Amino acid sequence: MKSKFFTRSSAFAFAILLASFGYTNVHAQEGEPTVVDEVIAQVNNDVIVLSMLRREMKEAADALSKQDGKPIDQATAEVAKRQSEIIATLVNEQLLLQKGKELDLSNDVEAESKPSNA
Repeated sequence: MKSKFFTRSSAFAFAILLASFGYTNVHAQEGEPTVVDEVIAQVNNDVIVLSMLRREMKEAADALSKQDGKPIDQATAEVAKRQSEIIATLVNEQLLLQKGKELDLSNDVEAESKPSNA
């Protein structure tokens, strides 16, 4: 009798465990999607994403902090004030890259950047 009870209670506990594990997986799949990156600007067929902007802002804040000796928090706040300028710079860089590809300048640039053997 005890073995039947133990078997049934073990099976019941196992079923509860599986059900709760399965619910967690289903819930995670049915939840709202997590945004990995966000488009902030479209430049013709290319895009500028939020991670690019954040990387540029972090690099600018680090450079400002090292250059002027400001605390990183203060440098980050100053860079944040110029966010629109940084976005405009990213757009201009993208346009220049596109124009370079259009004019097929990538081979010329690579040839000029290689050291000469002479």
